[in-house]
Amino acid sequence: MLIVYAHPSHQGHNAYMLDALEDKLCLDNKFYTVIDLYREDFDPRLTKEELYTQGGEAISPQVKNYQEQIAKHDEIVFLFPCWWGGIPAILKGFFDRVLTPGFSYKFEDKKLIPLLTNKNAYIVMTAGSPHNEFYSTVMKVISENLKLCGMKTQNISIYNCRKLNDDKKEELDKTIKEIIEK
Repeated sequence: MLIVYAHPSHQGHNAYMLDALEDKLCLDNKFYTVIDLYREDFDPRLTKEELYTQGGEAISPQVKNYQEQIAKHDEIVFLFPCWWGGIPAILKGFFDRVLTPGFSYKFEDKKLIPLLTNKNAYIVMTAGSPHNEFYSTVMKVISENLKLCGMKTQNISIYNCRKLNDDKKEELDKTIKEIIEK
């Protein structure tokens, strides 16, 4: 399992889930890798040299490593908060820079061909507010784009993440169990 963690803090709801997920995977003796975008100082900005739609072909060593990690794992967890009605910029940049043509998809005769088939993606988003339909749209955008790359997706949204108490930890533990047991 590959876990892509997109939160600058290692306290709170997202960190609790990351720790619980790692603990459970270790207990089950399952191979996993964590890409912590903030700790790895990932630069989300797409450069002119990477601008694939204009002939750019540059791939940094860090991005190449991330692509190798994605290729190596059949299950990928994207773990992030919803801020200002969207995903963190660092995760958006990860999608822009890592899921490139030739790696995640290609075009043949004006048809998009997915290249990341046989992969399951768990899109796990936390939000401080209660559920509203806007959040479903955020999840749908990510999910549909990952499907274009060939991934099967499961959207998991966790709302009211304001205080990490025992009740919320129980809810988060159920989410982790759901991911691990799929």
